[in-house]
Amino acid sequence: IVITEKLTPGHELEMMSNLVVAAAKRLTAKAPSAAPAKTPVIAAPKSPGPIVAVFSIKTSRLKLKEDLRTSLTAMATAHLAASGRYRVVPHSQIKARLRQQKKASYRSCYDMACQVQLGRELAAQKSLAITISKIGSTCSVSAVLYDLKLAASERAATTSGACGEDGYLASIKGAVDKLSKVSGS
Repeated sequence: IVITEKLTPGHELEMMSNLVVAAAKRLTAKAPSAAPAKTPVIAAPKSPGPIVAVFSIKTSRLKLKEDLRTSLTAMATAHLAASGRYRVVPHSQIKARLRQQKKASYRSCYDMACQVQLGRELAAQKSLAITISKIGSTCSVSAVLYDLKLAASERAATTSGACGEDGYLASIKGAVDKLSKVSGS
């Protein structure tokens, strides 16, 4: 599939979603009639969720290699999008915008003022800030979802686990799952 026109952040996400749904329909249409095929269920949200800019994971009292930080941030972003409750801004757009603003690096946008401004510029309604903190032998993950219109937190979740790649990943998924649940469920 070739896309020949320049897309805005909202249109890019909508087009990608439409392509995934179309591909799923083609897969189910080609399934042999003798045995039902086990195809993944792709359910688009009834109404599109808010667009979220997920910023690079911040750390406190521990150091992560940049490739691990990038991988964990990508997993958090994918996990948030997979919940069906939110749409996400591609990281490439966040990095490109930071380069345009001549920031020293992608990691430099940790403070809330920078994230609010950048999120708004990318047509996001919300931003997600995740921090991994080492306290004793435990690592805690805090995830805060900010409403960019109000420039205030909307939801937050925390989880704790082992310090190490597997522990970070499990704790991040747990925090994102908590954020993705509808209140009262």
